[in-house]
Amino acid sequence: MRRPGEILAAAFEEFKLRGYAATRLEDVAKRVGVSKGTIYIYFQNKEELFRAVVQKTVTPAFDRVREVADSFEGPTEDLLRTYLEVLYGEICGDPKGRGLLRLLIAESETFPELTEVYHREVMARGHTVITEILTRGIARGEFRADAPLESPQIIIAPVMMLAMHRMLFGERHPIAVAPYMENHILLVLAGLRRQP
Repeated sequence: MRRPGEILAAAFEEFKLRGYAATRLEDVAKRVGVSKGTIYIYFQNKEELFRAVVQKTVTPAFDRVREVADSFEGPTEDLLRTYLEVLYGEICGDPKGRGLLRLLIAESETFPELTEVYHREVMARGHTVITEILTRGIARGEFRADAPLESPQIIIAPVMMLAMHRMLFGERHPIAVAPYMENHILLVLAGLRRQP
């Protein structure tokens, strides 16, 4: 059924345009061309709608990484590279990923529950995937035994930094994503590799 997808797309645009506080379900309904009551068929309230927007925006990326990781047989370096490339694509390359991040930063002080949704649906899942990749690399003797299992945020911090830079400066002070990403991956892998 297309209707929930249309509602989520409209809600994302309204949240991005107006912010969480100022977005009204009436505006979302108007953008879709339905009555406000139609939204309540699928979502109980604005917070549930926001949670669904977060899930729709980021879940496909995690699903792709999970599918790759579950059947991956090559070196763990290649798996970590694949994961980071997906993150760069979703957070830095996709305007929706950056738009969601901008919204959360703007609304986090007033609506901390929104950042909790993002933490649970995005950050915690991302940290779990990184920890699993690191654990795999350690178990296979590819990564150092002291790889940062307790602080996987270190691995993705440069992704978030580039996303913030692009939000703040746009094209006024551009950073080319591809070489930035490659340098990040090379630094991470150099730090993780088990030395002979």
